[in-house]
Formats: sequence, structure tokens, C-alpha cells
Amino acid sequence: MYRIAPYTSISRNRDLVDLFDDFFSTSKSYKGNLRIDVQDLEKEYIIHADVPGIKKEEMEIHFENERLQISVNKEGSNEEEQDNYIHKERYMESVNRSIYLKDVDPKKFSAKLEDGVLTIVAQKQEDKINKYMIDID
Repeated sequence: MYRIAPYTSISRNRDLVDLFDDFFSTSKSYKGNLRIDVQDLEKEYIIHADVPGIKKEEMEIHFENERLQISVNKEGSNEEEQDNYIHKERYMESVNRSIYLKDVDPKKFSAKLEDGVLTIVAQKQEDKINKYMIDID
């Protein structure tokens, strides 16, 4: 005869209790991609990234080869200090986004984190020379 295993179609590695734990979780951990908006204004780019629950110490921003890189590395744990625990968790999350920004002055960036939104202002270069005249000797 065949054995019937209820709820096996949910996931091989998770059970129904885990599914409900995730749904009703009050954890403030960051899950998912960085959601960003980029405005191209006349003299600057303004980038808004949604980073709820992330501290500035958990972020890194750098600019190289006309690419703005935003990285988030978050570590944490959901541990209760009880001797007879039945569940302890630790987690590490890492998310990266790269944005192409043309004609940006790499020395003129500013960033601010407020209410779960990272705002980056990148000033455009005023005088970028794309053509050069070369004298012939």
C-alpha cells in the first residue's frame, strides 16, 4: 500500500508550521531586492532606495567605472535565552544593486538614510570633454 504524507506538496524542506511562522512573523529582517528609483535631472541624479530595517553600518556605497554599487550585508539572530529552547535561528542577508550613471563627478556624491529610505545625490560633471583636437607636428 501507499503511505499518505499530508502537506508534502508545500515544500520538501519546510513544514506547515514553518509556513505559518513566516506569515505571522514580527521579524524586521530585510528580505528581497533593493527597490530603487532614479531621477535624471539637469545637473544631478537622485537615487532613492527602499531599505527598511537596515542601518547605515550595514550598507556600503561605492562608484567605479560609471557604476554606482549599493551593497547591504545584514546579520542577526532570533534567539530567546531559555535553557529548554526548541528553536534558535541566525541569519545573514546580502543584497547588491548596480546602477549605470553617465557623466557623474565621482567627487560630488552625497548620501542620507532616513526612515528606511536611502537617498543618494550624484552631481553630473559640468564640463566633460568627449572630443579632443590633436595637433599634427
